[in-house]
This record gives sequence, C-alpha cells and structure tokens, in this order.
Amino acid sequence: MKKQILITFILITTLLTPISSYATDFNDTDVYDNSVKIINIKNKDTINLKNNTLKLQEIKCDSIKIIGNNNIKKIDLVNSFAKKIKISKCSKLEKIEIHDIKSNEIKIEKCKNIKIIDVCTEERIKKIIIQNNNKLKKLSTFPTWGKISQIKLKNLKMLKYLDIAGIPIKKIDLSKYRKLKKAYNIDVSYNKLKGRLMLPRLIHADANEIDCDNNKLKYIINPKNSCIWILCCNHNKLKTIDLNNAWLDILESRKNPGVKVYYASINRKRGGKSTRYIKKYKEWD
Repeated sequence: MKKQILITFILITTLLTPISSYATDFNDTDVYDNSVKIINIKNKDTINLKNNTLKLQEIKCDSIKIIGNNNIKKIDLVNSFAKKIKISKCSKLEKIEIHDIKSNEIKIEKCKNIKIIDVCTEERIKKIIIQNNNKLKKLSTFPTWGKISQIKLKNLKMLKYLDIAGIPIKKIDLSKYRKLKKAYNIDVSYNKLKGRLMLPRLIHADANEIDCDNNKLKYIINPKNSCIWILCCNHNKLKTIDLNNAWLDILESRKNPGVKVYYASINRKRGGKSTRYIKKYKEWD
C-alpha cells in the first residue's frame, strides 16, 4: 500500500511532465524507488508533506529537479545517485541535508529563505554550486575529506558559519562575506589554497577560530582590529602573516619556516599614529 502511494508521487518517464496536477498527500515523507529515471517537481505541483519535509532515499536516477515549489521547508537527500540535482527558487525551503549522495553536479540557488546546507558524504560529488541564497547562514561539508571535487560559492551575504575543509579549491576571499564577523567557526583547511588569504573581520574574540591548515598559502591578511581567538595556519608556505592590530589569543604556525608576523601598535606619544614592527615567528617544538 505504501509503495502504491509513493509511486503516485514519482513520475517514471523519460518526458519532463509535471509530477502532479493534483494534491498528493503522504503519511510518510520518505520516497524509496531505485527504478526512477526523473524526479521533476515544478512550481505548480501541490505537495502536502508531513512537517513539510521531502526525503529522497535510495534513489538512482538521471536527475532530480525541485524548482519553484512553495510547500517544502526541508529536503533530505540520502544514500542515492543522481547525475544532476537542481534545487532552485523554493521560497519556503529552510534546510537541505545531503548524506552519501553520488552526483556529477548539485546546484542550489535562489532559495530566498534557506538558512542551512549540510553535506556529509562518503560518495563522490564532482561539483557543488551554491549561489544567490541570500539568507544562508551555515554551510558545512564536513567530513567529506576530498569527496567533493569542486565547489562554487557566490552571493551568500548572510553566511555566518563556514566549514568547507577537504575540498580542492584554490582561492577564496573570506573578507567579502561580511556576516562572517559573528562566525564561531571558519574552516578552510586541507584544501589547495594558494597565494593570499583575506580574512573576515570578526567581532567575537572569546570563541571563534579560523583554520587554514595544510594549504599552500603565502600570505594571510587580517582586517584592522579584528578579534580572533585562534588562528591555525600550520603546514603552508607562509612568508608573512599580517595581523593588523588583531585581538589574537593563539597563533599556530608550525611548518612555515622563516615566516614573519606583522603586528600594528599605537604610539600614543606621537599623536596616536599607527607604527608597525616585525616579529619573526619561531616554530613551536
């Protein structure tokens, strides 16, 4: 009986026909079916789900498209395979959880109320695109450790928590995410970051941490008067760390031989003008 109800939710066809032109009610929000080719939920589909949660589990299909739906608040993608997954313009969607999904591309965009995206997978995801989600506060890909080949982030103005460790990105400018100023955890370790890393301006000195260990960074630049509790930048190729008058409690910079740490100090006898001095950082034993 359950399977019959679920099959009414999924259109098994090679044509991109809307799933339903009528209301589909579920006592259970899970969808199990590994013979599906296309899951296509459009803006006119009326779907009444328990707790407004859609869970796709053990699915093997060519594509999953959830576009313009105004009923779903949470999406769980679990233990499935889809060549392409696109979630877009779902106005009430607030959270997406992705667990053990294998895909060529996952694209999440223009969901104006989404706040949390969590990705935890032992399967390979070639590309994740997350863009134009203006209320996204938390993005985590921990602990994927190299399972995601590429990630693209764009126009995430409200981002406060960022953990994208273990993804082979070469460049990211943390300073452009202005809402990270209230972040408690920023982890871009075990990536392939090169050259210069611009840090965000943080305002909570008692509990935040920035981890950029195990990259190929040469320069770290901190905004003026930023409050950092812990800065971990071990195992890079650092030449300089510009703290720029930061409120810093702990600096870890092992395996960066010869790195120089730049501070800024205030000489009040000379009218309060900022003077700079250089301290050569010694590696910890």
